[in-house]
Amino acid sequence: MQVAGEFVPSDLVPIIGWIPIEGKVVKNMKRVGKDMDKVVGSWVKEHQDMKIDFDNDKETSEKQDFIDVMLSVIEDDPSSGYTKDNIIKANITNLILGGSDTTSIAMTWILVMLLSNKYALKRAQEEIDLHVGRNRKDLY
Repeated sequence: MQVAGEFVPSDLVPIIGWIPIEGKVVKNMKRVGKDMDKVVGSWVKEHQDMKIDFDNDKETSEKQDFIDVMLSVIEDDPSSGYTKDNIIKANITNLILGGSDTTSIAMTWILVMLLSNKYALKRAQEEIDLHVGRNRKDLY
């Protein structure tokens, strides 16, 4: 997430992007993008392999998750040039990045607001004490 929020000069002045010199930030973005693509691609490949195994065994009693549903619904899009795998990987990556970023931002703002309002912080602490307790040691 930090790399996604970094400043890239060519975003501000597009003509800089025509110069074939990549800065440190762009190199990091490309490296992280390749790493994410490998991880998400391995998930999709794993689900494709499991689907083939299930088709051979004729056992489809397993529950389907999000990737399985996308594999069964999404088709290649020849007009845009994107394959089924690329479309699925892009959707998964967007969900991961969008979900983690908004959650972390929301938690940060909640803590900032609680710390800036002593009365609300005290009430939140009392509510946690009431429902959870102070002496609880087991988290899960």
